[in-house]
Amino acid sequence: MTDRKITTTKNSIHGAKIMRTISSAPIDANLAFFKVLYKIDFPEGVPENLRTHYPEQVQCGFARAEDIAAFANDTAPALTSIPLLRLAPAGFREAAKTHGFPRALQQFEKQFVWNGDFLEQFAQGVADIDDIVYLDHGSHMLFDRNHDVLPTALSFDHLNRMVHNGAYYLDRALEVLAKDARVIPRASKDALRRNPELADVLAITNVDYCDSSYTQSIEFAFSPTPDDMRTIWAKAQSYGTQYPSTMLRQAVFDLDMLGLRAAGAAKYDKFYGCDEPTENNDD
Repeated sequence: MTDRKITTTKNSIHGAKIMRTISSAPIDANLAFFKVLYKIDFPEGVPENLRTHYPEQVQCGFARAEDIAAFANDTAPALTSIPLLRLAPAGFREAAKTHGFPRALQQFEKQFVWNGDFLEQFAQGVADIDDIVYLDHGSHMLFDRNHDVLPTALSFDHLNRMVHNGAYYLDRALEVLAKDARVIPRASKDALRRNPELADVLAITNVDYCDSSYTQSIEFAFSPTPDDMRTIWAKAQSYGTQYPSTMLRQAVFDLDMLGLRAAGAAKYDKFYGCDEPTENNDD
């Protein structure tokens, strides 16, 4: 810790005083880590059961340096952590890029320290400054500490009506996708139950739960590069919707990030082309 301040506050409990120790350490020019330790200093003669009823409490997190200083100088009534900013476990960012946000969170959730002293992890080299990320559970999005989007894999499967034979020529699509290092095979549980060998193989599989528009699908995860993700996110935001994170796959299509339209594998020029109503033709 590079800065430490102790303050006391009078308390009406048997003349006790609340000891508040504030420690902080800069992360970069705009961000700092803080740790606040609250401890009640009881005078002599206070029963032991009362002392044990009020144990030490610790509050840790990330905040702007000016907010920490204001709280330490009693010009701010409280100090709260920046919402969604967390120290991710080592390997989490790569897992999110390769497997997607939900799978990465499921894999590493027990390793997240939601209110802990992170400085020891930095000192030991366990954590890196780039592991400080904005973790947006609601949108399944990941951003770095400067709010720049980080790559997360996008799942393309029959459940989200993606690369299926209602919208694509699957033989042609398979040829294109098989050559793309960013495409990771991810067969559904139903497909794997029928054929376990599909675990690491990109293939055309039958769809169990479908409507009349499609019966087969190619299921995979798209692992974008950092540049890919920035381009996709910018496109998703350009649609002007309230929740741009729901537009990521449409952005991939409109940008032809997978090259399927350029290869003639897409049957439609619009993302929802196969679902759009067509006019009846009496001829």
